[in-house]
Amino acid sequence: MSPRQKHKRTRTGCGRCRAQHRKCDEGKPRCKRCADANSACKYATTHVSFKANNSLTLPGDSGMKPTAYRAIEFRLEPEPRPMTLHNRAGNRAGNECAKPGIASPEPLQKKPSLIQDRGPPLAQKVSLSPAEIELLKFYSHHVAPWLDIYDERKTFGKSVIRLAMNTPPLLEGLLQLSAACANRPSENVSRRQAGISHFRSMMNPPSQELPAAALENIGCFAMARTLLFVDKVPDTWELGFHGNGAFLYFRKFEFSETAERDMWLAFLILLLRLEVAYCLMHRRAPILMPELISHILDQSDTYRTSADPSRQMLYSSLCCIKLLIDAMIFAFSPGEPIETESPAGARIVHWTELIEQLRAWHDCRPFDFAPLFESEAGDGFPAVLFSNGAAVSSSVLYHTAMSILLSCKPPESVPFSEALEMGSLCVQTESIIHHVRRVCGIAIYSESGCWDPLLIAAFVHAARQTVGAPEQRDILQCLRKVRVAGWRIDSLIENLGIEWLPID
Repeated sequence: MSPRQKHKRTRTGCGRCRAQHRKCDEGKPRCKRCADANSACKYATTHVSFKANNSLTLPGDSGMKPTAYRAIEFRLEPEPRPMTLHNRAGNRAGNECAKPGIASPEPLQKKPSLIQDRGPPLAQKVSLSPAEIELLKFYSHHVAPWLDIYDERKTFGKSVIRLAMNTPPLLEGLLQLSAACANRPSENVSRRQAGISHFRSMMNPPSQELPAAALENIGCFAMARTLLFVDKVPDTWELGFHGNGAFLYFRKFEFSETAERDMWLAFLILLLRLEVAYCLMHRRAPILMPELISHILDQSDTYRTSADPSRQMLYSSLCCIKLLIDAMIFAFSPGEPIETESPAGARIVHWTELIEQLRAWHDCRPFDFAPLFESEAGDGFPAVLFSNGAAVSSSVLYHTAMSILLSCKPPESVPFSEALEMGSLCVQTESIIHHVRRVCGIAIYSESGCWDPLLIAAFVHAARQTVGAPEQRDILQCLRKVRVAGWRIDSLIENLGIEWLPID
């Protein structure tokens, strides 16, 4: 009896033949068995092959014979796809437009980005409870507008939300801030290791930190600092910077993506606003802020000549903040007046330069910063209306800086009085009360979405200089409106009421 003939086993047959353990002739597009049965014939894109050039299976002491197959390799065969061309307008062209024998080029691989530049927020990346969804909506509608007060491109309302959807610690800080502004329990926000993220960033050597991690860390820090300003009364605000080491950190990173660079600058600007607000509320000189604002202006210098009006408005707002910082440093000091530390002649020259710079900013400010309507209202504050929040805040800061400088005007009898006469040409028809009334009028007639810590500090600074009973009543009424918007200013209203006890 002849030995049974062994059939050579194929491992590349179609799926139907392999399932039935039948030999497949591997015909394309259908093998003979599938064609006779009039059934679909599919070939697996992944199959097993055996490579003889790999290492042998090591034989053991058990006497087992080495396997005839040496090693297994998994190969993925790409499925053929039709070749399509696209014209400049984005319309698809048929295959007849392609030249024979020339394959279509592979699409360019986009550089990985920290956020999605287009499309809706990536909500599927994280899980949100119903309460957190409501907090996210509140942040988008009520918190992001004042965070983006100077930025018409809405970096906090768009890019930062998308970044938070991929960064759980940042999302936790964002939702905690929203809960504080909405007067809702912080227990509604799930913990997402924001504290661990801070600890990890402190433990990592600065030389090993990547820009992506730095953006996450400064975002978490900015949200935590803002939460302290929202969750505390203005009288108990605290400084966030106690040395200049942080500024070396800020200058270290560069971002190639525009959205990432915009978020980095937005976080720096937010921290700057908080520090200036604290110093203005407590009448302290922001001695560390000139270095930070100079760095921000250097990074955003292209905005000055940009064709985008929103970029120009942001840059002009930053210049106004810088002038306010310079005025505060000139007028305030931690302990004693600065005028005792510099010669009278140099001081009057410096004062004149600051006045001229403020007037130049006011004369050259963007067109959208001009008021839409202004009218004197008899005994009350002037009604001044603007078309956007950046114009409201920048105008308040301009008048605040002018009132600060005018309140510490050097005496005319000092040497170099001719320098003062040059400056008096700009301020001879103005007084401190003129700018104080402007600050109060702009703030009172502004929308609630314009209020941020810096505007609150400027408004309180001006309010303390008013003396008229009707005006003081208007100020208290305005502060009650701001309190309804979520700011913790009950004790501030109470203290002002005590100071103005005869009128309220």
